[in-house]
Amino acid sequence: MKKLLGILVLGLLLSGNVQASILCRTLGIACPSMSGCVYDELGNTLDCVNIKFMGKTGLTHSDATKICLSLVREMLAERGLALHTGGECVY
Repeated sequence: MKKLLGILVLGLLLSGNVQASILCRTLGIACPSMSGCVYDELGNTLDCVNIKFMGKTGLTHSDATKICLSLVREMLAERGLALHTGGECVY
């Protein structure tokens, strides 16, 4: 029974999602992130933002989306660009 439990635990630790989740919670690496960029009229990237969430940040997916969109809109306003020339935030 102990061997079976040991194999089960090892299997879970070696699976990608569990391993990434453990790394995110403990070391703050391999966390999911929300990214957004600002582009000029020609489609060239001017600036980008990357917001990590879950793990040590304590942010939810919804929080990261709100922060990302806010920062993208702020970058657009600083450059005097219209919202449609900017970017969106993607997971």
